[in-house]
Parts: sequence; C-alpha cells; structure tokens
Amino acid sequence: MAKVESSSSTNLRVLRMVPISKIKIGDRIRKDLGDIDTFAENMKSVGLLHPPIVTPDLKLIAGQRRIEAYKRLGLPEIPVLIERVENPLLAEYQENVERKQFTFEEEMRIADVLEPRLKKLAEERMKAGKKLPSGKFPKGSGASLKDPERDEFGRVRAILAKGFNESDRTFEKKRAIWKSNLPKEQKSDIIKLVGKKGVSSAHATMKIYERRQKLDELLTKDARKREALPNTIKFGDFFRLVNELKDKSIDCTITSPPFNGDIEWYGRLLKEIERVTIDYAFIFNSSTMLPSICERFGSTLATRPLMWYKQITQEPFRYEPIFVHKFHTSRFNIVSRIHRDVFPYSPPEPQERIHKDQNPPELYEELIEISGAKVVLDPFLGSGTTYKVCKKLGKTCIGFEQNEEFRPAIMAPLVIREK
Repeated sequence: MAKVESSSSTNLRVLRMVPISKIKIGDRIRKDLGDIDTFAENMKSVGLLHPPIVTPDLKLIAGQRRIEAYKRLGLPEIPVLIERVENPLLAEYQENVERKQFTFEEEMRIADVLEPRLKKLAEERMKAGKKLPSGKFPKGSGASLKDPERDEFGRVRAILAKGFNESDRTFEKKRAIWKSNLPKEQKSDIIKLVGKKGVSSAHATMKIYERRQKLDELLTKDARKREALPNTIKFGDFFRLVNELKDKSIDCTITSPPFNGDIEWYGRLLKEIERVTIDYAFIFNSSTMLPSICERFGSTLATRPLMWYKQITQEPFRYEPIFVHKFHTSRFNIVSRIHRDVFPYSPPEPQERIHKDQNPPELYEELIEISGAKVVLDPFLGSGTTYKVCKKLGKTCIGFEQNEEFRPAIMAPLVIREK
C-alpha cells in the first residue's frame, strides 16, 4: 500500500500521516460498519483512494470504515485530510447519504471490465490451490464445494454482485439482459421490472415486448393517415389550436419558441409537444432554465445540448443551444444518428430576414434528416422555415403561427444560399 508523506499547507484542508491511535472516533451515527474484511482486501489491492477527514484536533468527521480496514491490515498510521467543519454531524450525514448510485449501464460497463480480471485471478488461484477472498456464497449462486471450478467462478459472480449491493440472482439477470441483443432502450425498461420482487427476466422481457407491440400496432394503424396528411398551417394561439392534433400524431417537433415565456409557460409547451410527438423534439433556446424546467415537468433530454454556431461576429450571441427532447414512445436512439454536436450555419443577412430571429434553412434540413421524420410539427412558424424545408424534402409540416402578418412570408418560396 502506497504511503503518503506528511505535508503542510496554508489552506484549511491539509493531508497528513497520523497514528491511528490518536484519531478520536467518538459516538458515531453509523454503528454497522459492514464487511470490513473484504473492504480491507480491496484496499490492499488498490490502496486508499479517499483519506478519512478529521478536525484539527483529530476528531473523526468521515472515514471510520477506512480506519478499521487499516487496522485489519496491521497499519499503524493512515493519511488523513485535516479540515475545519462547523457541523460535524451534518458532514457525516452528507458523506454517507449524498451519493449518486451508478446507472444500470454504468454498472454493466464496470462489470465488463472487472469480470475478466476476476476470472483470470480465479484461474490463477485455482492453479495455486488458493481461493478468492470471499468464502461465502449468496443463496442461489450455484457454487459448490464439490466442483472447485464452479466454486471459484461462483465467487467471481458473488463478488461483483456484492460490489453493487445486489443479490447474486438479480445481478445474474442483469448481466444476461445486458449481453442480449435487445435495443438499449428496451434493456433499461426490462431492468426496471426485474428489480421488482418476483419478476423474472423472461416475464419482464415479455411485458416490454407487449408494450412495444401495442405501440407499433398503434403507429402502424395511423401511419397511412399520417403519411396522407397535407401540409397544414394554422394562424392563431398554439395552445388553443393544438387540441385539434391527436396524441402521437407527429414524428418530430422542431421549433424556436419565444424567449419571454416563464417556467409555467415552457412546462405547458413541453407537455403538449410530448403529447403529440412520437420520437424527438429539437427546441432552439438559449435560456439557462430550460434543463431545470425539463426536470420539473418530467421531460427527458436525449443528449447534451447541440450547438448552433452562427459564424458571424455581428451577432451578440454566436452560439445557441438546441435541446433534444426524447419521449418514451421514441422508436430509435437518435444519438447514433448525430455525428457532430456543433452545427456551423450562418443565419440570413439582416436585410434578408423576414423575422428578426430567422434561422438558416440548411440547419433545419439537417435536423429533419437526422430525425427521419415524415410528419414535422412547428408550433411557432415565424418566417416559415420549417414549412418550406419540409416541402423541399417531401415531408409533411403541421405549423402554427400567432401573427397573421407572417402569412405572405410563410408562403414565399424557400431561398437556399450557395455554400
């Protein structure tokens, strides 16, 4: 195990080697320290990643399990971080509670790396007549003292499951689902069901397939109707007119909404877009509050914001975010279709603009091609860029515009500038 030399600093936080016997544990909230033996074995392999934290008079704030593991390893000194903390009790709470668990995908990717390493270690230990550190098997691990090979590889699975705080059986189900050929979105849905008591992976898979089949039947039933929809433009308030659109009747939404809406207005807009849209929505918006609005109203962002780079110095803001919203009915993973996250397109020259915030048609054309949509919605048509691009690409556009004065501009021919 690597040693840390003493160090001094003028900052409040100092890293220093101290005798374990000098650290004052005190009356801790946590009484159950868990499996210290396994923790100590792991620490012996990878070292101390996070030193305990103590006050200047060596009262423990966080890291009792790490200290106990050092004791088990027979080490008299341990590196600690010395820090002044006004409320030690709150610090202990935050140290043990304020943590983000790994997602299913993150767990499986870690297991992908660790599993072959543990298996190799198991093979080496079998040849040497030794065993992996943990001598206990969770119920149903399949390990048997009569079968040494199965015994060792049963331990590998048990160690991985234990590392993620799951039963061996549940972890085995997750690994099987992760290694299957199911689409990534379906894997995540199945895992949520598998986590429920008494739900097998086969039953969860069947439920997901039934759900997807019903959705596919619904979409197939309406496909011809949607393909036959004519280009439609309606003038008036979007929130009043959108009631005429059926649920999940639009493939993709692309829009640049007004920037002066408040949180409730944006939340209402997202709800209506999600109601009518099947796959994804591209929303141009430079508001920093949009991600928090999404979280509040249950909308999901498919990826980090894409960026429209305007390429001209006259603009006060040369970059504008494009938020990509994913809906639970989406039929594909749009991330696999996005090959860049910055889109360099110059907006129309000021003298060419019909609308003060007019966006380049070339950008809309690329986004529509990425979406693969046949029917596109734009709740705020403005100068009509979405409508004109859809006509050029042979797509159907359903558009709304509050201002009747833009009617001539929307109906005017599309102008594509030479590159």
